[in-house]
Amino acid sequence: MMKINFKSENSSTHLTPCLIVPCIESTKPTNCAKELDDKFKGAISAAYKEKRFEGKANQTLLLNSLGLVKAQNILLIGIGKVEEITGEKLRLAAGTAIKTAEKNGFKKVSLVSSN
Repeated sequence: MMKINFKSENSSTHLTPCLIVPCIESTKPTNCAKELDDKFKGAISAAYKEKRFEGKANQTLLLNSLGLVKAQNILLIGIGKVEEITGEKLRLAAGTAIKTAEKNGFKKVSLVSSN
């Protein structure tokens, strides 16, 4: 069974095996993903630029943090276009994120709540 933590902490200092970061569809990282991109020396921006991740609904990108932040891994989960976000789409994205985390062997995850 997966243990999910919800905490109000700085995403770059939160210790967890897998930090789930919801991302809106965009051409570059926003909110928490932008903050993490600074710590990751542009790796998240590069994924957007190379179209490996764009924040499309249920799209995922798993990154090892290589010690750049306290979380061991960052899992970006797309939640789609901001004007099209609904409760149902958020539920589906959460399900996709948890399935991806389980598939990668994580027993514990934390979810970032973006403004």
